[in-house]
Amino acid sequence: ITERQFVSDASHELKTPLTAIRMYAELLQNSWVANDAKRQKYYGLIASETERLSRLIQNVLNLSRLERNNWSAQFKKCNPKKILDDFVATYAKNIEQHGFDLTVTMDSCDYELLLDRDAIMQILMNVVDNSLKFAAKSQYKMIVIELRVQETDIFFVVRDYGPGIPANEMNHVFEEFYRVENEMTRTTAGTGIGLSMVKRLCGLTNMRIEISNANPGLRTRLHLPPLSL
Repeated sequence: ITERQFVSDASHELKTPLTAIRMYAELLQNSWVANDAKRQKYYGLIASETERLSRLIQNVLNLSRLERNNWSAQFKKCNPKKILDDFVATYAKNIEQHGFDLTVTMDSCDYELLLDRDAIMQILMNVVDNSLKFAAKSQYKMIVIELRVQETDIFFVVRDYGPGIPANEMNHVFEEFYRVENEMTRTTAGTGIGLSMVKRLCGLTNMRIEISNANPGLRTRLHLPPLSL
């Protein structure tokens, strides 16, 4: 994908929630919604699309900060379980509104690590957003999020049941503006900045990310900073 195509795709992605917000607002404003149940549904959709728009804008702003080397990591001692609890509390509704079930499992974790909470939240949002987008037509609509503790390796896992990524594309998905070329991505809007930004954030905050096909679906592991830090 070229920078020109990126600008075009980004503009399209920003227009989509704006169009939806305007449509639902006009329906409500003109009293064209027959009953209270539908009104509440449209209010919820407006809120959801507003949150989506905010995430898209935040992605572009964060990428700009990273490009200018203006991302200032904010490290604090924290139990990763607390961050995952916060993420689920913030994001579970959005997952459900996309028609997905959410399963969360956590190993016992008594460790406090030196973590950048905002970076982890941003990474998890991008990874889950990708799953919601590319697994949208999968037969089994489930997002699995895990906290795993294996000796000194503590990591988050996000798994979906979508089409996965062709083996020959795996080495490219973290490149800026890169989008996997298959039927799913050709029919799915996107800018190709999510995983590129995730990779950069990991590099700045002592984390490591890896992806693998789960057959079916994609499994993403976010390895947190080592206990020695």
